[in-house]
Amino acid sequence: MTVLEGQLGRTIDVLWDVLGDRNSLFPELPDDAALARARGGELKAAMPRLLELAISGSAVRMSVTEPFDLLSEAEWTTWPAVERRALESVVDTWWRWVRGSVEPTMPIGLVLACLCRLGVPMVRWLGPWLDDLDGPAAVRLAEIAIGRLPEPEWAPIPDERSQILAWCRTEPVVVGLTVVGGVHLEEGQLSAALDQIL
Repeated sequence: MTVLEGQLGRTIDVLWDVLGDRNSLFPELPDDAALARARGGELKAAMPRLLELAISGSAVRMSVTEPFDLLSEAEWTTWPAVERRALESVVDTWWRWVRGSVEPTMPIGLVLACLCRLGVPMVRWLGPWLDDLDGPAAVRLAEIAIGRLPEPEWAPIPDERSQILAWCRTEPVVVGLTVVGGVHLEEGQLSAALDQIL
């Protein structure tokens, strides 16, 4: 387990303390049951389990984006500060872990499709990427540039997809990828990324 994986686990533990009850049935519920309970009026109590399943890639019967859609619908940004901070800690740590992971549990485009549903400014996700654009983060950025976000989860949010792809063409991204890409990307990956960007 990496340091960031440990941090992610701790942030989910805090989320359980703030929103849920580890002594209830929620921690053991399969995704469809937790989703039904969330839609049935127990959103906050079910959210730690839903995020745990989505983030780990363990969701079987629900789309990984569904917990994020539910949070958006529930206007989570208006929740009490302690609840918002606990949720922000989970998603920020998850984002940091995926960007820096050598082998993330799911494609970076799918993770971004989840995060973009939260209704916060994109700079929250894209700004830190440039700050730590080295190693695996450069590889993840090249994956976005080359793949062009093909995941079907982008269909309901095409504006966000367009914003990210436009951001990939900005000078700081091109320069950053050019500088570090030659060191961290496989042969041909940098030229493929730059061909897509430019």
